[in-house]
Amino acid sequence: MQVSRKTFLRIAAATIGATASFLYPGVVGVAASIHPRTTKSGAGASPQSIRLEGPDPTFATGRVVAKSTDGVVIQNPESARAIRFLAGTLVWKEVLIDPALIQVGDWLHVKGTPLADGSLVARSEWVFVNIGRRTGTLVSTSPAGVTVQHNKGTETLELASTLQVVSVKTGAPLQGGVHALIPGMNVGAVGLRLSGGKFRATKIWQ
Repeated sequence: MQVSRKTFLRIAAATIGATASFLYPGVVGVAASIHPRTTKSGAGASPQSIRLEGPDPTFATGRVVAKSTDGVVIQNPESARAIRFLAGTLVWKEVLIDPALIQVGDWLHVKGTPLADGSLVARSEWVFVNIGRRTGTLVSTSPAGVTVQHNKGTETLELASTLQVVSVKTGAPLQGGVHALIPGMNVGAVGLRLSGGKFRATKIWQ
């Protein structure tokens, strides 16, 4: 739903701060490829772990329920919040894109600067759209994808053209890419949640 700027500001004034709790292994793995100087969270934290816990006024998560020319409104079961995008802001949706490509119904995780009216000014490259995670035991690999056994069954993950396969201990790329993965290994993946419950991996770690 596209809304006018006036309506967007009215919604922003009526919303409250996000209070969702978020623990998401894998986000630093994505962000590190965007921000080479990303700092790990906590002593001994793995390259694929970052902790974003609420309530945190600099963090918001939810589904996009409205759009304006310079922002969106997101909502989750606990709260709603207006997110503003400054000129030049980029967001992650498998690759870095313009926020104008965010759609109503997308799910966002956002870090940014809170304003007095309760809205959040998004930090460029720290907005993640429809990001998802998978972990499990590797069953097989093919040029088309990797099949993983997890607690919900067996699933074949599509592979992004920008896929990275890395070591969970060092974050360094594994030589051979998916060919370095052996059935029976425990693996994790972060990537884009697609329609119909499908998933396309942008980073796999072992």
